[in-house]
Amino acid sequence: MKRTLDQNRQLHLLLGKQGIDADTKKDMVYNYTEGRTTSSSEMHRMECQSLINHLRNSTPEEIRSDKMRKKVISLFIKQGYTLPNGKADMLAVEAWCEKYGYLKKPFNSYKYEELPKLVTQAENMYYSFLKTV
Repeated sequence: MKRTLDQNRQLHLLLGKQGIDADTKKDMVYNYTEGRTTSSSEMHRMECQSLINHLRNSTPEEIRSDKMRKKVISLFIKQGYTLPNGKADMLAVEAWCEKYGYLKKPFNSYKYEELPKLVTQAENMYYSFLKTV
């Protein structure tokens, strides 16, 4: 069953309060619908409520950290670090972070203030990859 009008109001109010842009919103909807849609109007009630609950319990810093982590994952996917089902090979991402990441620690251990440099490293790796293709 589709989300309610009240859920729609709550969701968009929270998105606005958190300063979440349209692209990030689409990514969040995509994740909460398990890849079914990027449009909040197509969310089911339970999916929408889960996203609302997440937004209520997350700080803007946590949401921005998630966005940076997703950017790193996206860069790995673009280089072919995927599983047979098309999802990111998170073991490869973890291994890269622990071996080559500037702090040599697990991917999800990077804090908000540390992530921009990790994103830059991943971007540089991607740009090097593009030169070889």
